[in-house]
Amino acid sequence: MGPTPRPLQGTTNILVLGSDRRGTGTGRTDVMIVIAVDHTNRRVGVVSLPRDLYVNIPGVGQERINTADVYGELRQPGSGILLVKQTIEQNLGIPIDKYVRIDFEGFIQVIDALGGITVTVDCPLHETWRDPAAPGGAVRLDFDAGDHHMDGRTAMWYVRTRRQGNDLDRGRRQQRVLMGLKNRAEETNLLPQVPALFNALRSNVDTDLSLLDVVSLARLGVELEASDIHSRVFDFTMARPYRTPGGASVLLPNQPAIRQAFDTIWDAPDVITSTDRSQRCP
Repeated sequence: MGPTPRPLQGTTNILVLGSDRRGTGTGRTDVMIVIAVDHTNRRVGVVSLPRDLYVNIPGVGQERINTADVYGELRQPGSGILLVKQTIEQNLGIPIDKYVRIDFEGFIQVIDALGGITVTVDCPLHETWRDPAAPGGAVRLDFDAGDHHMDGRTAMWYVRTRRQGNDLDRGRRQQRVLMGLKNRAEETNLLPQVPALFNALRSNVDTDLSLLDVVSLARLGVELEASDIHSRVFDFTMARPYRTPGGASVLLPNQPAIRQAFDTIWDAPDVITSTDRSQRCP
C-alpha cells in the first residue's frame, strides 16, 4: 500500500505528460510534470517526475513510472491516464485533478507558433547522433551555459536527450523549457491567441481541461511573478540509482524524502528562475 496522500493538498494538481505516442497508439511518457496551482495564494508549484522512477504500478507490479500509460491502454483503450493517476497517487502521495497529454509534434507546434523560446542552459551540452528525421540525418546540440534561442524541434531534442547527464538532469531541463514558454507567452501577448491555438492542437493534445480552464490558467501563468513559481527537481536524496533483477538501470524512490520535499515545496529554493548554475551540472 502506498503513502497516504498528503502533499499538495488544497491545490489543483495538473499532470502534464509528453508522450511519444502516434495517433491513437500507445507510447511511453518521456516527460512527466505535476503543476500544482494554488489559486487562493496565486502561486504555482512545479514537480518533474523522473521517467525512470521504479514504482509499483497497480495491477502490474514494479516498473518504470513512464510505462503506466502504456499498460493502462493495453488493459483497456482510454484508461491509460487513469492508471498513471493511480500510480502517482499511490506511490508519491499526489492526487491528480486534471491532465494534459501532448505528443511531441504538438509540443513542437506550440513552440514554433510562439516563434521559438529562449531557454537558460545550466550545463554545457554538446551532442550529435543519427536521426533520419533530422536535417542532414543527424541531431546536433551544441550549447554552452547561458541563454539560447530554440525552435520547437530543438527544444524537443533538448528535453528528451539522455546521452549526457542523467534522468534527474532531464527534469531540470524540462522545467527550464517551461519557464521559456512562460516568458515567451508574456512577450507575445499570447492570451488572445489561446482559443485558436487550443483548437488547432486538438489532434495532438488529449486533456480533460476545458477551453475556459486553459484560458484561466494561461492568464494566471502570464500574471505570475518569478517569486510565485516554486519548483522541485528530484535529486539523489529522493531517488537513488538501482539495477533491477533483470539488469535495467532505474531510480529507486525514497518515499519519506519525496513526501518531505513535496510538503515543503512552497519553501523550496527557486530552481527554474535562479541564475546560480554552480551546483547543477552532473
